[in-house]
Amino acid sequence: MTARVFLATAFALLTSFPALAHERVETAEVSGAFVLCYHIVEAPADPRMEISRETFQQHMQYLEMTGYNVIPLRHLYEYVAGDRAELPPNAVVITIDDGWRSTYTEAYPELKKRGWPFTVFIYPNIINRTATALSWDQIREMSENGGDIQSHSLSHPFLTRRRQIALDDEAYATWLQHELADSKRIIEKHTKQSVEFFAYPYGYWDPRVRALVHSAGYRAGLTLDYGLNGPLADPWALRRVNVPAGISDSAFEAWTAGLHGFRRA
Repeated sequence: MTARVFLATAFALLTSFPALAHERVETAEVSGAFVLCYHIVEAPADPRMEISRETFQQHMQYLEMTGYNVIPLRHLYEYVAGDRAELPPNAVVITIDDGWRSTYTEAYPELKKRGWPFTVFIYPNIINRTATALSWDQIREMSENGGDIQSHSLSHPFLTRRRQIALDDEAYATWLQHELADSKRIIEKHTKQSVEFFAYPYGYWDPRVRALVHSAGYRAGLTLDYGLNGPLADPWALRRVNVPAGISDSAFEAWTAGLHGFRRA
């Protein structure tokens, strides 16, 4: 597909969406699911995204002991798309971004022993590149044991048009097509699984990025906007709770309880 055709297709999609506001209005009820977003567990050191091994273990123990139901991302997508009538109470989706090795060495064992589904959003340009990055063998193993491997772009840039002002419209469309389509193609080649969900790098998106993600063959997009995903949630702007470095146990418990209006019996 040429950049000009790609841009024309995206423009048609952009103008055909019934609503392209940054978010839809949702009802006040608390049914639905929230999505947790982790990045680094234990290593490499990062003052913004790294949480300790003990903190991640405590988070998983808390979810397990207080009645949360961990569901696959696909079930949430089917729910907001109208293809699934309901979700279990206190539903949560666990996602891990980027492609750090700690996803395999620290997070994966905790999730696997509980039999919990999880989604890893990777950008292929990091894989096998450093000692702290995942390998394709590790990714394939997780994919075969509850892990859903999805796309986080090819190289993790800011995708919005205003952050790429040096490119004209056709060059921007070509570049964005490369970031979206090649990431999908490479992940599917290595995992032999369909890639249908996209996490916007840094959580940044705009109507044009949204339309181009759709035209590249994805079915939903995930942000880093805080909140619950109820039955009227926008599939192209699903909310995720970004878990920052240094989060306290009380803050984590307050976040999760507040999102669902959940109280212990």
